[in-house]
Amino acid sequence: MLRLVRTQAGEAVPDEEARLPGRGAYICREAECAERAVRHGGLARAFRAPVSITTESIDFIREWQRRESTK
Repeated sequence: MLRLVRTQAGEAVPDEEARLPGRGAYICREAECAERAVRHGGLARAFRAPVSITTESIDFIREWQRRESTK
């Protein structure tokens, strides 16, 4: 699972090493998991606050999911 952390600016960023401080939310390695979390507000519920996610973070998550799916 990939941990995401909400920054003070309200953005969800990947925390691959799970060391950043703050509330975390987790994304599984299936592509549908991340899409549902973004589309249906799962990240905002997990963080208990409004959150945005940048294109760079989405690209990182997709690449991570591709890498993990081959393990």
